[in-house]
Amino acid sequence: MDRLKYAILTEGHMSVKNYISKVFGCNDLAELSPGSLPDWPVNSNNVLFDLLGQGDEIGVILKEDGFMAPLNSVSGILYTGYKDFVNCSLCKKLDCIGRKDLFNEAEYKRIFQI
Repeated sequence: MDRLKYAILTEGHMSVKNYISKVFGCNDLAELSPGSLPDWPVNSNNVLFDLLGQGDEIGVILKEDGFMAPLNSVSGILYTGYKDFVNCSLCKKLDCIGRKDLFNEAEYKRIFQI
């Protein structure tokens, strides 16, 4: 059941990105999600929810720790200008089911000076 939910989430996510690309002509969309980088922890979801309003209308609840329920929910920002950037290349969650790129340790150390 979890794999089916994740497949639906992935398809919906791609549909939103395709819609934005088509309607607004943004063909170089990149994305960032709270919790994937040291500079943007998951509790930053609070800021996104404050800016956009609560997710009650679509059934998404923000928990105290910054994670969302139901489990198969996604948040973040889409932006243009970094066509080949993949957020996953800087994310240390190596076992993430949604990983789209390998972790780039050298780039991670360069950016975050760790």
